[in-house]
Amino acid sequence: MNPASLLRKAAQLEQQGRPTEAAALYRELLQQFPLREDANRGLLGALEAGGAQAELEAAARAQIEKLPRFLPAWLSLARVLLIQQKDALAACQRCVDLAPQKPGAHDFLGVALRRAGRLEEAAAALQTSLRLRPASLSTRSNLANVWRELGRLKEAIPLYQEVLAAEPQRLDVLYNYALALSDLGQLAQAEQLLRQLLQRAPKLAEAHNALGSLLHSQQRLAEAEQAFERALTLQPQSADALCNLLLVLHRQSKFKAMQPLLGRCSAAAPNSAAYRLAELVFALPKMVGSAADAAQALTNFDAGLAMLEPWRAARPGPFNLLTLPFALAYRPGNHRERLQRFAALSAPEARALPPRNPSAPLRLGIVSAHIRRHSVWDIVLKSLIQHLDPQMFEVTIYHLGALEDAETRFAKAAVPHWRDAASLTEGAGWAGLIAQDAQDVLFYPELGMDTLCYRLAQQRLAPLQAAGWGHPITTGIAAIDLFFSGELIEPADAQSHYSETLIQLPGSGCCTQAYEVQARPSAALDALLADAAGAPVFLIPQSLLKFDPEHDTLYPEIARRLGACRFAIPVDAGQDEATEILRERLAAAFAQQGLDAQDFVRFLPRLDEGQFRLALQRCNVFLDCPAFSGYTTAWKALREGIPIVTWEGPQMRQRLAAGLLRKVDMADGVVNSRADYIAKALALAQEPAAASQARRQALAAAAPRADQDVAVVRAFEQALRQGLQNRVLR
Repeated sequence: MNPASLLRKAAQLEQQGRPTEAAALYRELLQQFPLREDANRGLLGALEAGGAQAELEAAARAQIEKLPRFLPAWLSLARVLLIQQKDALAACQRCVDLAPQKPGAHDFLGVALRRAGRLEEAAAALQTSLRLRPASLSTRSNLANVWRELGRLKEAIPLYQEVLAAEPQRLDVLYNYALALSDLGQLAQAEQLLRQLLQRAPKLAEAHNALGSLLHSQQRLAEAEQAFERALTLQPQSADALCNLLLVLHRQSKFKAMQPLLGRCSAAAPNSAAYRLAELVFALPKMVGSAADAAQALTNFDAGLAMLEPWRAARPGPFNLLTLPFALAYRPGNHRERLQRFAALSAPEARALPPRNPSAPLRLGIVSAHIRRHSVWDIVLKSLIQHLDPQMFEVTIYHLGALEDAETRFAKAAVPHWRDAASLTEGAGWAGLIAQDAQDVLFYPELGMDTLCYRLAQQRLAPLQAAGWGHPITTGIAAIDLFFSGELIEPADAQSHYSETLIQLPGSGCCTQAYEVQARPSAALDALLADAAGAPVFLIPQSLLKFDPEHDTLYPEIARRLGACRFAIPVDAGQDEATEILRERLAAAFAQQGLDAQDFVRFLPRLDEGQFRLALQRCNVFLDCPAFSGYTTAWKALREGIPIVTWEGPQMRQRLAAGLLRKVDMADGVVNSRADYIAKALALAQEPAAASQARRQALAAAAPRADQDVAVVRAFEQALRQGLQNRVLR
């Protein structure tokens, strides 16, 4: 058969869907005429049609050996390398060199550059392709993905919309469009798109994972857990979905569900520092079954740090920190060294700040994930922002959180400059945005609670960086210069607890303002009081994490001496496992005294603010947790006049309620030992009605002295100015 006949026959076989036979004919022809471009081109097409990727790659490379400038061979090689997730950059660049006017070559180069992390160059290549072929939807989609990864959402979103308007069936574009909207803070619309996508493609693991992340950011933890479980079912080896599931289980204190999953992240991605540090944190339980378990948890954490330090030293480079050792604050002791070591493991390279003189007024950035009704906002931030001298400071708030309310809107109106997710449209990301704003000082009021805040703080984005006691423990971060606390909440040796320079502001270190909440009934509270039948009710309104095993025996000792009484413990939703751990611990502690905990302990469903106010009014005594004191709850309790018993411990986080009571000159409830804690609780529970009423009136009358302490703000301002001057002089 002559060459022309062979070519016709091969083409017919391709048209009939028989690419393997067609490839055989092309090879037969090429044995006789190895340089025939039509036969070489036909072979590439047949191999591509047959999905023979390895053969296609080999054939393309062989043709390039014979015909170094044969563009079809280079295009086929670039395409098959991209499909196989291999390094295609050189092949794609060669395609552009040979055919600079061919849009497909620029498309290939853009995709290869994106995979190599060279996003600006990828965008340039794809823009060139789009100029050459303006109608291309695939190029628009690829360019939109690059813009999204660069954070340039204003450019990305219109491109996604154009593609979907023309091809609404493009599920990949719908997915990436939803991610872009989520990045922009348009969470409701992003969720709607992801759910639409999952209706059409219910087995798309990446979409379930993305939906879970979106729900997690809004603290919809049970829904997020379901989404991550579905993603992991569909893609069992996905380290990303696995780690996300562990994060949300950890957040809900679902320790039993976590156990079979621990270790799988690092096994799936053994060179990932992010997963290794996350698993170190996951192995640190928020709730423990005994004092021995608590001690062992710290020993294990220390061993994990020691193991990771040389591993990390051998693998330098940036990574995305996923979670923080938040639970360390709930274990007694000075954890400065532990937190310094953890911070060192995750610290990025120091950012080079351009030299500049401080501005006038000073530019102050406040970075927080809790600009809403929250203890960080209510206690640390709100009045501080209101009383800062505008002649001295020009304030910008960086609102990192996904949740917003009326307080968020108040904050936005209260400062000259406001940044939130909607500000992230120009490609800088949070770090770039803050750096562009050239703040003189950055203040992080709750470092250690939010991973994004922590990562930003580590990057040294301002000449002076300071932390507040919204999370009442040192940060351990080398890039944080100052830690703001209060004179009345710190012990004599306080500086030894901090990696930062400690600044003790007047009083309890905060300027607060009361807000009105209407008391409202609670069926659970009514049932509790009916059950108590006039016996004293001790209210312990703290997170379950604050109940340390070391102090479990306080409550049965009080019950043994007092007789009939009730201990009321409100519990947040989704804390069933933590509740069960505490229930078992208390049952054992009461049993040691020959008592049944069920006769005394009552776990209540979460009380909203109005119900909590009524509980403060109707219960007899407020018991603070000795391991981790509650400032916000004590601050609210003081206004209702309920007597407070608080054991002032050696760490700042154990002295918060005590500092508040000292600030208002009502420190009668502050004790310094186990025996005194029990004695004070008994005395207050047994106090005659007239004396109890007088005490409540005195406490409520003293409560306003806790608020509007503007001296705190003036001292804060002075400390920042002095701290910045010291940094500049250095």
